[in-house]
Amino acid sequence: MTVKRRAYCTRRREAGIVPRQRTRIVDRAFFLALAIKGIDGALELIGGLLLFVVPPSAITLVFRSLTQHELSEDPHDFVAIHVRAAAEQLAGSASVRGFGVLYLIGHGVIKLVLVGALVRRIRPAFPVAIAFLGSFILYESYRSVLGHSIALLVFAALDTGITTMVVREYLELRRD
Repeated sequence: MTVKRRAYCTRRREAGIVPRQRTRIVDRAFFLALAIKGIDGALELIGGLLLFVVPPSAITLVFRSLTQHELSEDPHDFVAIHVRAAAEQLAGSASVRGFGVLYLIGHGVIKLVLVGALVRRIRPAFPVAIAFLGSFILYESYRSVLGHSIALLVFAALDTGITTMVVREYLELRRD
């Protein structure tokens, strides 16, 4: 970009006419991470609503039919056994189901609201998002240690990367 063009863009940005251009890889990664978090939040909201509406017997039936073929080939299939057990536990316990509904709906709504605010660069949303992601990283780490879950550690690492990007973006926003 030429010096003249850069000065023109800076004047327009200072006048509030156009937002700051996003061309760096880090900026694109930030928006990609927000898009993934937004999709994740929408899926959690939909999953929570489905869990609320679908009867427990239907949940058990669906997951039994989904895992039946795999278990007929390998009765000791780790994933199929655990998916079926989780579905039966979810369908069998009203308290587990209630927690799942509240968790998924609440977490999905919070994610969607925060992603929307971060995309719009609403300054007060950044510290809230940092606190929310930080507490979720702690929870994921705690649960991964208790349950020896590699997947939760991977999610905690991804959330740590996203939190780092949110902090970086917030510091840059405060500088502007």
